[in-house]
Amino acid sequence: LFNYTLYCHVVLNDYDRARPLYLEALRRMIFKGPDIAQILYSYAIFAFVVHDEDIHECLNLVKRARTAEILHYNLIRKQQQREADLH
Repeated sequence: LFNYTLYCHVVLNDYDRARPLYLEALRRMIFKGPDIAQILYSYAIFAFVVHDEDIHECLNLVKRARTAEILHYNLIRKQQQREADLH
């Protein structure tokens, strides 16, 4: 879903097709669990360009994306450390 959404947004510039796909990706992200940085960053750019959200909401999405990115990076580092400790 997300790859096709980016394709519609970036390659085709078909914003009317990309809009519901982004909303579905956001809905699934919220339903399934933690924030996904790529979805939040991409939607923030999309929403800013097509004026679906105001600047403050877009900046909030970027802040959430950055937080999700940091949390994901720290999780990977912990997993790698555990694997290194086992060997």
